[in-house]
Formats: sequence, C-alpha cells, structure tokens
Amino acid sequence: MKFKPKWSPPIIRIGAFAAVTAVVLLFGLSVHPIAGNNDIATASISTPKKLISLTFDTALGEDYTGSILDILDEEGVKATFFILGAWADEHPAEVSEIARRGHELANHGYTHKNMASMKMEDARIEMKDCSEAIKRLSGQEAKLFRAPYGYYTGELAAAAREMGLLPVAWSIDALDWKEKGENFVLDNVISQAGSGDIILFQTCTEDGARALQGIIKRLKANGYILVKLSALIEAQYAR
Repeated sequence: MKFKPKWSPPIIRIGAFAAVTAVVLLFGLSVHPIAGNNDIATASISTPKKLISLTFDTALGEDYTGSILDILDEEGVKATFFILGAWADEHPAEVSEIARRGHELANHGYTHKNMASMKMEDARIEMKDCSEAIKRLSGQEAKLFRAPYGYYTGELAAAAREMGLLPVAWSIDALDWKEKGENFVLDNVISQAGSGDIILFQTCTEDGARALQGIIKRLKANGYILVKLSALIEAQYAR
C-alpha cells in the first residue's frame, strides 16, 4: 500500500504540542493532560472483556486519512475519529467518507487552540462550531469530546457535558508524532495494550499509518476486539 498524504497548508504541526506545554508551564495555567480515569475525562474503561478502541485525531497539515480508512476496511475494524472543525471545513469529502465507512465522528474543537486556557464562552463556541460542521458534513451528532492536547479543566469538562459531549482522553499515546519510525509506534502500542484501553493516533503522521495494520493484526492475535469508543464506554455498564 502506498502512503501518499493529501497536502494542505501546515497550520498545525507537531511542534505545537511542545509550544502549548511551554506556555502552560510559563504561565502556570491549571490544566491537566489526562493519563487515566478521573473526574475530569475518561481515559480508559474498566471491563473484563478484551475490548480496545482505536481513536484518531485529525490535524491540519499532511493527511493520511485515506490510507487509514483503507486499512481499517481491510481489517474489518471500526474506529472513532476526533474531528477538528477547521480540518472538516478543508476536508469535507473525507468527513463524509469517514461516516460512510461506518466510523464514529467526535468533537475535537475547531481551531486546535488550548481550550483549557480560553474563556468558557469561547470554548463553547469552539465545541459548537465543530459539532455543527460534523453534523453538516456527515449527518452524525457528535457525542464525545477530546480537548486539544488533552488539556482539561473541570470547567471545560463541565461545559462539554452541558453541551451533550462526554469528555474523553486516552490511555495509550501511539507517539506516532515523534517520527521515530513505524516499528517504534508498533512496539510502543503493543507493549502497553490492555483491556479497556483507548489508543490515540494522529491522522497527519506517516509512521502511524504505516504501523496501523501491524498493530491491528497483533491486537487481534492477542485476542482483543477493536470497537468504536462509544461501544467501549457502553461496555463498562453492560452486565
């Protein structure tokens, strides 16, 4: 399979992660990158079943969404895509295609700014504009929200819930954005994977796209069933 990205202006690139972290440390903002379940956002699920969810954050810049969708189809896996509103407006056909292939679309804000440091009025606009873009382009109602960079405050999480969005994060970061190669990504994910995990990938990295099929095959061989994030969350309450 050839991995050819669709090019778009590199407005948001991986260096933004470091930049936002530096701002947070410099100004002492009370925000939290979530690394496990707590009262702010769901990062993994407690379930006796061997269920795992693959999730993908869309980002402006290089785009491997088409390759990712083809691999998911080939492996018979459904996943959850956290859609950036600005990305949706630049890639309307891809938003529709994600939905057409049976995947779940979720809210990732509109501009990929640090929403935890925004005025809540502005954060609500970000979430509203993103949900409206998803609905307009795919027909789906977003039910899940992942804050850009995983930064939350209790106030942001509460605002999301008030808008009908469940705040979620992740338990395993594929680290595909580190550009250390597809084998690094595969080993990183497989070495940590367990029941109830939420795995985070980016749609803008070639390493993640190249590692994806191997990761899926290894997880299946280890007895895991890969489901949409909403299905994983529902499993926590199933008898």
